[in-house]
Amino acid sequence: MHAQRELREEVGLEAADWREVLRAQLSNSVTDERAVGFIAMDLRPVAQAPDETEDLAVARIPFKEALETALAGHMPDMLTVAMLLRAYHMAQEGALPPALARRLLS
Repeated sequence: MHAQRELREEVGLEAADWREVLRAQLSNSVTDERAVGFIAMDLRPVAQAPDETEDLAVARIPFKEALETALAGHMPDMLTVAMLLRAYHMAQEGALPPALARRLLS
């Protein structure tokens, strides 16, 4: 899966459990590009190996802070905003493991 490779290469993590959050058309009037977003769970660190053309800065912040940043209009990436909102909704609706839902909702 492409998402597994990206998580490993760019963030230096592997996940034992993946939950699909959403599927989206990114610009259906111009291209047929699609995106699929996931929540990765049961994480463990691995060696990070970004592509040599990538300049990445990884930042870990609490979910609530990320959601508040998105809701305040301070997050320019609409796919990330959509995934945060969808994950929050899934937590509210009981579509995530209870322990994870509690963490997202607290």
